[in-house]
Amino acid sequence: MKAIGVLISILVIGNVAMTQVNWVRFESLSDSMGLTPKPIVVFIHAPWCNYCKMMQKFVFKDDVLSRLLNQDYYSIALDAETTDTIRYRGMDFAPEMQPNGKLLNRLAMKIGAVDGKLTYPTTVFLDSNLNVVAQFQGYLNKDEFGIVLKTLTK
Repeated sequence: MKAIGVLISILVIGNVAMTQVNWVRFESLSDSMGLTPKPIVVFIHAPWCNYCKMMQKFVFKDDVLSRLLNQDYYSIALDAETTDTIRYRGMDFAPEMQPNGKLLNRLAMKIGAVDGKLTYPTTVFLDSNLNVVAQFQGYLNKDEFGIVLKTLTK
């Protein structure tokens, strides 16, 4: 009997721990939107950004938030320093060398910059027509991100 209780606990904990955000790529977005239109969350990050890593670890792995994102949004993690060319609203956005010597994809600047400046992390909300609805620059903890999600989902 004790073994059954342990097994059930492992299965329940395992299922909770397995809930994570279903990230999609811009390239596959049009197919998904054709089937089921939804708003989009774009998480703009950089590989060296510690606050970005904290959001990935603590916010996007949260069971409640990941379920909300998966249910109500398409989620895209956009590495601002990607060398890929990304197609968005019929235009190609390629990386471009910055004065500081780093590559920056022009799409990250287009949708994430506020007053011409992009900071990391930046979370961008797009409507189902790919229009920018809201931008949040900087780290959002679980509570803040949850409030934003619930407010924009209404």
